[in-house]
Amino acid sequence: IYQTLDTSGQPSARQHIVNVRNSIDIILINDPLLREKEPEEKPVCKYLSTAIDAGKKGLFAKLCNALEKFSHTLRWEFGYPSMPAHLYESYAYTEVLGPNGNLYSDKLTLGFVLLAPRCHYPDHRHGGIEESYLCLSGQVIQNKTEKLSPGDFLFNHPGKKHALTVGPDAPCLLAFAWNADPEVLLNYSMEFE
Repeated sequence: IYQTLDTSGQPSARQHIVNVRNSIDIILINDPLLREKEPEEKPVCKYLSTAIDAGKKGLFAKLCNALEKFSHTLRWEFGYPSMPAHLYESYAYTEVLGPNGNLYSDKLTLGFVLLAPRCHYPDHRHGGIEESYLCLSGQVIQNKTEKLSPGDFLFNHPGKKHALTVGPDAPCLLAFAWNADPEVLLNYSMEFE
């Protein structure tokens, strides 16, 4: 999907897309290690089929079709040592490629975030990590002003504080990419502000 993104936006977002593309090319050339991971669902996964079905009608339909085919093999996680009670039912992510993904890479992390209707994912930041979201389905607002609808792309500079809020009517499914130095990706732990 990153291979087809428009790079006419802001210079830092454009460079992020190029970095992700280059990393994907290098990873594929080197035939990444495929690891068997025990599939696991979280409570929010009850919305996964609905979110995928909605995404099959949008710009990233091919990605949603592919996700549907291997969704039963994914390990959904929280990623935090302790979770606020309201997030336990309304949030999870899965890392497909990365240090903890089904496909190993220490140069790039690719995965999906699933958010339930009305989910508020509180302020957090990723030190040393460039982050982008592709909205596959649903709608989410970042930091009360940056609205993402299906087909939208959003770039976050390393360390940018951000929160996500989903509307009341549908779950939101995001694809994400983290680009960082291997040492950062290998030793990263998630924390709320």
